[in-house]
Amino acid sequence: MKTRIETTLKMVVLLMFFAVAAQAETEVRELQWDDLSPKEFDLYQEQSKIFDEYDIEKLTDGTPEAEEAMKRVKELNDNAPVVAELNDTMIKIPGFAVPFEYQDNVNRFLLVPYFGACIHTPPPPSNQIILIESEKPIPIEKLGDAIYITGTLMVDHSSSDIAVSSYKLKMTDIEPYY
Repeated sequence: MKTRIETTLKMVVLLMFFAVAAQAETEVRELQWDDLSPKEFDLYQEQSKIFDEYDIEKLTDGTPEAEEAMKRVKELNDNAPVVAELNDTMIKIPGFAVPFEYQDNVNRFLLVPYFGACIHTPPPPSNQIILIESEKPIPIEKLGDAIYITGTLMVDHSSSDIAVSSYKLKMTDIEPYY
């Protein structure tokens, strides 16, 4: 009888251990957009270094020097460094959706930190854009306002007609952001 109780007790302890380990694995980490960029990377400082090489007062649209400067800035933005430690992390992050197509339901869209990014202005740097993928279609009406997205974040550089993103997220939940 004593060994049966000991065995049962050991199994209960083992099950509790696995339950705690499983919970730790799926714990959701709430992020802000600054968390997606390495602390030592300052985009504006890097852009300033590029423009410091030119006489900014003499740059005009369409000149070879202006085209070269803008090409270098775009290259910097498209290849902004990522935080590799965030790969395969369950996160929750607020943002604004930029759908690839305006249909009744969407399965893929970009998440950006501010309204109008990628549409009315040049896109943010690639480490500030997340490609969102959802297994179930999302009604387009849910994407009009600020939203919270939860899912597994992966470092995954991809390019579209709209922008370049450095992260992809497999969405598990979407909710309004208030």
